[in-house]
Amino acid sequence: MAEEKEHNTQEESESRVYELGYHILPSVTEENLSDEVAALKALVTKHNGTPVSEEAPKMLDLAYTMRVREGGKFKNYNSAYFGWMKFEMDPEQVVVLEESVRAMPTVLRSIVFKTVKENTRAGIRAPQLSERPTPTRERQPIRREEENTGPVSEEELDKSIEELVVE
Repeated sequence: MAEEKEHNTQEESESRVYELGYHILPSVTEENLSDEVAALKALVTKHNGTPVSEEAPKMLDLAYTMRVREGGKFKNYNSAYFGWMKFEMDPEQVVVLEESVRAMPTVLRSIVFKTVKENTRAGIRAPQLSERPTPTRERQPIRREEENTGPVSEEELDKSIEELVVE
């Protein structure tokens, strides 16, 4: 029984899959962007992590302006390079990795969370236009009760006209 508990605690301390999402400052040039990503990968491997997959950073407009203190002054950013990477790492090392990433001067913001190895990102699908079949009903002529089509006397005609006028 004691061996089972020890075995379970060892499994819990084994590596898990995490995802690091990051924004790199837009002041970093396209040529230096790959160096920044390599530095992030180096941090992961330095903390005994193993990269699983990644997406190269792309310039995006931010949802809101971010204000960051740089060199004693505040600077506003409306865009940044966004990228992500999945990696395996021991849970104890993840906290240290987060602190190391936040200490990087070129990283505007970052987040680390647990995930799965599989690619869970939903592909963007083109909208499909499809016509829905509408139920059709055949039109049936309105049936009216047949009236006497015989000759009508002038008295009956005057009487029905007066009834209509009175209403």
